[in-house]
Amino acid sequence: MRVIAPSSSRAAIDDRWDPTALDRFSSWGIEVCFGAHADEVDDFGSSSVASRLADLHEAFADPEVDGILTVIGGYNANHLLDCIDDDLVRANPKMLCGYSDITVLLHRLLVGADPRRPFHEDMRQARLVVTRQ
Repeated sequence: MRVIAPSSSRAAIDDRWDPTALDRFSSWGIEVCFGAHADEVDDFGSSSVASRLADLHEAFADPEVDGILTVIGGYNANHLLDCIDDDLVRANPKMLCGYSDITVLLHRLLVGADPRRPFHEDMRQARLVVTRQ
């Protein structure tokens, strides 16, 4: 499972989130890795469009990644919509799970690239948000 931050940075998450998420994934037999830019943060609480897009594309392209989980919502995923490589996503279908601002990204993938894989999930309810260690 690759964790990426297409909206808000992982650095924006504080102690209100479940600190045992990595252990939970491990108990399910899921190995977790993070996008290279998941912790970058700029003036708007996320990283650059180029960094966020690179993490998204790298997650889809990596044959070792079976699913993609977004850190948290926010308000920046819309910046990625016109830049997504639909051919890359179609060629490498994977589950993508997210909530809040991620809805726009899920819809974009549903319409543009891979109509089988997006999941809209309340991250707090599921308590699957991965915290920094």
